[in-house]
Amino acid sequence: MALELSRHKFTADEYEQLGRSGIFTEDDRVELLDGDIVEMSPLGPRHVRSVNRLTMLFAPRLVGYPIVQGPELSETRRSLGAATGCRRAAAA
Repeated sequence: MALELSRHKFTADEYEQLGRSGIFTEDDRVELLDGDIVEMSPLGPRHVRSVNRLTMLFAPRLVGYPIVQGPELSETRRSLGAATGCRRAAAA
């Protein structure tokens, strides 16, 4: 007979509290997915190149709009990240 373990589903507030209390560091690559804390895969060079290429393509079209690079905000899904603004450089 198999032992059934109970699981705790974390809320977004609980997840953020874990980060504030020092359970996670800035180097930890974890996110909250449907109440579960999941380790994220490391970013590889191909991913970084793709993101940079897409940013160069779309950023000029999004002047004045906020660009969000995580966190995804919902009650059961969160990831670490930062929101940034996009401004067009002044013409010389």
